[in-house]
Amino acid sequence: MTRKHQLTKQISTHDMSSFGFLKGILGLNEYAGRAIVCPGIAGVSYSTKEAHGNLTENFNDLTRVSVGASHLLLVKGENLSKALSHPDSHHARQRLQFFLENDWPLSLFLSRGMYPLVNALGIGWDKVLTPDPVIADQFDDKWKVRLLAQELHAYDVFPPWAYVSSSLKNLNKKRNEVLSRATIPTSTVFLKVHNYDGGQGILRWTQKTDPKAVESFAEQYLPQGIVMDAGYPRDEFGMQEFSAKILVHEDRWEVLYFTSQRIVGDAHIGNDVAIGEEVIGREAQKQAIKKITPICDEAVSRGYGKHLSRTMGVDFMGIPHANGDHTVYALEVNARQTAADYAEAVCEQVAPRFGGKVAVVMENIDSLPRGVSYPDMRDKYLKIPHWDGTDRPGLLLTNAGCLEYGKVTVFLIAKTLGEAREMRGYLLPKQAQAHPPILRRATRAS
Repeated sequence: MTRKHQLTKQISTHDMSSFGFLKGILGLNEYAGRAIVCPGIAGVSYSTKEAHGNLTENFNDLTRVSVGASHLLLVKGENLSKALSHPDSHHARQRLQFFLENDWPLSLFLSRGMYPLVNALGIGWDKVLTPDPVIADQFDDKWKVRLLAQELHAYDVFPPWAYVSSSLKNLNKKRNEVLSRATIPTSTVFLKVHNYDGGQGILRWTQKTDPKAVESFAEQYLPQGIVMDAGYPRDEFGMQEFSAKILVHEDRWEVLYFTSQRIVGDAHIGNDVAIGEEVIGREAQKQAIKKITPICDEAVSRGYGKHLSRTMGVDFMGIPHANGDHTVYALEVNARQTAADYAEAVCEQVAPRFGGKVAVVMENIDSLPRGVSYPDMRDKYLKIPHWDGTDRPGLLLTNAGCLEYGKVTVFLIAKTLGEAREMRGYLLPKQAQAHPPILRRATRAS
């Protein structure tokens, strides 16, 4: 598998503004601050003086260890799309347009609804590392991509599924049909709004689920259309979720890397990545590549990688069997950058300091005091020391714009996955009173 960051000459403006259904997530627009860990230029909006200071200090910390963006462009506003459209942002638009005109492609975290930002910059999609939304929608949409798999006679790419857009009575009928087609018996289905992203608009429906919860979900989302998948909960089946990052060129595609996903409940919490160490077993990788090949071939045919090679993330689940085998299904295709890209970007940048073999565990934290400053969060609330740019373990931070909501994203860095995962349990003061053994060992070794 190729493991090489696609571009160090890029502009990362990972705006979250256009997703109205996600407005309930605190600090959603501030998530754009994650772009700071990506090489190139980071364009980030901010709404308060405190956020500006936190983002700047975060950028300076990363710069000191030669990680992340070479330039930080901060633009005041609710989100980057609106900020760049404001008359006061003329200078910021000029700077971005200068880099775009000098062949710095634009990297967007989300594809759907990004027309305002692209239009504000006065560029075409041939300058954007995210595919044109017309193309992206065929793969992003959970219903459309399942129909595409059927058209390609690839019937086992996804778990048994059905599409429902009518009555609750029909929903119950479809549930029985899906469960009857499941080759691995289960009593669980997952209801997913077909055009939502990132774990939003999902309901786990088991025999114990309150019927009122199903009725409420159906009442809210049936008019939009729901995809129903046969479900294999990890607490019952030992299921593991992982993802593949695909790079689609004009005439071919390749797998860049695999990453394991950390899920709590049904929410994505983080990703584990490594260089020089397998994160996912070889057999699961082979199955995943075989399953997704028809979809990736079609992406090439439809011009997904026209003008620029573009990434595509595919989420999978692996269901283990007693004999050691696995059944692998794709869960969704993300025609854009995904959260795993940030962990991978950090991993590749720090690898040379560890002799080429390194692991990074990305963890989203949402239990900090609201409004904590960046220095206090780094020096007082987190037990793991900031990574010093050597081969010692430590952490790096991003999402500093979310501190007003008590949120931040950390990257735990060590030579092996076991060591990086070990630090997770010692991250916050309430989790442990002492530094993790890996850090004590590193101190003695030095």
